[in-house]
Amino acid sequence: MPTGLSLADIRKGVARSLVENFIQEVFYDRFFHADPHPGNLFFLPVPAGSTQTTTQFQKQFGDLTLTINNQTPLPPYRLVYLDFGMMGTLPASLAQGIAQVILAITTKDSYQISQAILRICNQIGPVDEQSFNHQLASFLRPYLNTGLKDYNFSQMIFEVTSLCRRNHLQVKPEVTMLLRAFGTLEGTVAKLDPSISLMDIARPFAKQYFKEHFNPKHFTEGQALKLLQAAGATTSIPIRMATFLEQLTNGEQRLNLHYQGQDRVLAKLEALLNRLLTVIVLAAIILASSILVVGGTTHPLIYKLGVSGYLLAIISLLGLVIANTWRRFHR
Repeated sequence: MPTGLSLADIRKGVARSLVENFIQEVFYDRFFHADPHPGNLFFLPVPAGSTQTTTQFQKQFGDLTLTINNQTPLPPYRLVYLDFGMMGTLPASLAQGIAQVILAITTKDSYQISQAILRICNQIGPVDEQSFNHQLASFLRPYLNTGLKDYNFSQMIFEVTSLCRRNHLQVKPEVTMLLRAFGTLEGTVAKLDPSISLMDIARPFAKQYFKEHFNPKHFTEGQALKLLQAAGATTSIPIRMATFLEQLTNGEQRLNLHYQGQDRVLAKLEALLNRLLTVIVLAAIILASSILVVGGTTHPLIYKLGVSGYLLAIISLLGLVIANTWRRFHR
């Protein structure tokens, strides 16, 4: 063990290094170890006083080269990864989407969190974004109000994934592997330092990522052109709005309103109308059967036809009662 440091200090340093290295792998290298359990990590002590030399400035003056180096002390240990049988890769767009999730969590904006989650999911069915935003906001409210460090982060991720599945959203396979690796890492870090907060370590990264990706110096020509076009379009918004209102008043434009959950309401209305139609038909059968029974007392064939109508109505009513009971039981 390196001198001058207690075992608790070393464990805390190793825990922090694991998280920082994982962030480096995911968001900068986009190539990460997907199974960082304790058996795949090797702790290698470094001799005290070891330093690392980095070049800060280098300039060529003819045959003379001016170099300014900086020596920084190395940590008292090295972390060595073992068993590279399970590795994950992330496209740049997906890494940026995950970074947006972290940024949104850092700002505690539930709407931005839901929009960021939608970017890292595949739609496997019709998605009601408004309903998903509402459900996710209700779920995240206790986390955002009291702080994420007081909760089981892996459990929260699992519940968010289940919420996505219920809303016909499927987390992309690369993200699923990343979440698995993150859950394993959280267990490893918790054994080293139970008091560590992963979000406290990720928050400085989010700020740095924001500075790097939203620096005006890094705007491409295309982004600058879009910004210029947006600025020019802003001045025409009042004119377009006035034109639209005038056309709407004259009947040249139509405004379509979508009621939230209207598909479910229409389905219930259709079922209600079908039942009403069935009841009307059964009432007609019973009425016709009654006429046949009363008028067919002297004609056995007509009488039997009326009785058959009664039997048909009774069987249909029993079928409706059984079907309704079965649906209620399944609900």
